[in-house]
Amino acid sequence: MGWVGTTEIDVVPVPQKGKGKGKQAATADPPEPERVKFTFLKPKLLMNVSGKSVALTLRNKIRPSTNRSVIVLHDSLEQKPLKISPKLSGSANGHNGVRSTIDSLASQDFHRIRLGIGRGPQDVADFVLEPLPSKELEHWDGAEAGGVAEVWKAIEAVVASAK
Repeated sequence: MGWVGTTEIDVVPVPQKGKGKGKQAATADPPEPERVKFTFLKPKLLMNVSGKSVALTLRNKIRPSTNRSVIVLHDSLEQKPLKISPKLSGSANGHNGVRSTIDSLASQDFHRIRLGIGRGPQDVADFVLEPLPSKELEHWDGAEAGGVAEVWKAIEAVVASAK
């Protein structure tokens, strides 16, 4: 299956829009944060068949389990480097790991957070297997690692919008 870890975070729900001409519903107090439990999976399988681990973890470890409770983080050639782009449902867009997850869940209906790597001039397979350029590595894994905070914000936004 792979490495599985669990944590909880507080997520503030996104206020729902009120009726009438798109005005925000008036509330006396901001919404209270809700405690949300997360289970993280880092599959041991190769990326091209990693969807099997996602489906197995969803079936055996997550209660209640629905495909919409899945958030897959993956690299994206279609996004500029360092760009984060959440998405719900849709095709794999050529990404074999996402395709494997779609096949294993028998559905496209799950969340993705696409981490932009851009598209290099060489063959796609060669490009995605190259080490990250130092600027990108520092963004995702360096002392400051601003990318990690951005990913957490994206995860919180996905969870808050699902409430």
